Amino acid sequence: MKRILKIFAITVGVMIGLVVLLLVLAFCGIIHPEYRYDLPNGYALQSLGGTAVYISDHRYDGRGSAFDLEVAKVGVRKHLVFGYLGLGKVRSTRAIERDGMEGYFLLDTSTGQKQTGMSKEAWLAALKKHGIDKEPRLHGASSRFVGLWL
Repeated sequence: MKRILKIFAITVGVMIGLVVLLLVLAFCGIIHPEYRYDLPNGYALQSLGGTAVYISDHRYDGRGSAFDLEVAKVGVRKHLVFGYLGLGKVRSTRAIERDGMEGYFLLDTSTGQKQTGMSKEAWLAALKKHGIDKEPRLHGASSRFVGLWL
């Protein structure tokens, strides 16, 4: 009986050690699990591998993005998704032509209307038109736990 308990304790210890190792590797950015966080009206915040995060568009069954630029920071209020778009590692001409230069964005998921490349002042004014009077807190989109904060 003691031998069985000893083997069980060793097995549990090894399993806990592996879980801790995987968590450390994920937080250090050594492994990059994909993740998806559902947003209002069929949109989703999605990691496509690595640390790049995009907003997928329901019209493409998750295969297309609402923005070609990477989402650096994000916030959500009801049907509005807002934040900051960055060029990230891929500086594609197509992304700049489609979404403009990096800057603040606002996506109304109920209509699909989006505004990109805004200065902070223009972004705050656009939010105010939608009833958001105070500057909202934005969260880093590359975190695997972004869903806990939104």
